[in-house]
Amino acid sequence: MVEKDYLLRQIEKMGVILAGIRELVFGGEPVRAMVQLRQEAARAGVGLEFLDTLAAESLLEILGESNLEKLIPAAQVLLLKAELEAQLGETEASAQSIEKAALIAQRVRALVGEGGDPDLRATVEALFERLEGWTDPSGSSDQGERSGGP
Repeated sequence: MVEKDYLLRQIEKMGVILAGIRELVFGGEPVRAMVQLRQEAARAGVGLEFLDTLAAESLLEILGESNLEKLIPAAQVLLLKAELEAQLGETEASAQSIEKAALIAQRVRALVGEGGDPDLRATVEALFERLEGWTDPSGSSDQGERSGGP
């Protein structure tokens, strides 16, 4: 119970921090947003350079395939990074970030499961809702050109 409460507090804290950074992204301050995103990702133990360098499958292995404390923030950071990259016109980098976030989110969903904690399931479903905003029905990989924002 204590571990679950700690995890939920950490997820909530990260969500608040990322929401502030997201405001910078869409408020026309992408450079400041990227600096803050790098700092916060490093504090969460999921540095951007680390996330950028590794393939999606390697990220799962290194983060720990059952380590929700690392996997959830990594997916959240990658989603925000993708939004920032799309805002900067870096569509290929944005698509790669989304691909990694989707793989991590799928693993998290499998870990939490249908009968898992309702709060964790809600967090996972929120990740998937944001990921759905990046789905291109035409099958194109140019996901930086999505319409609207999550």
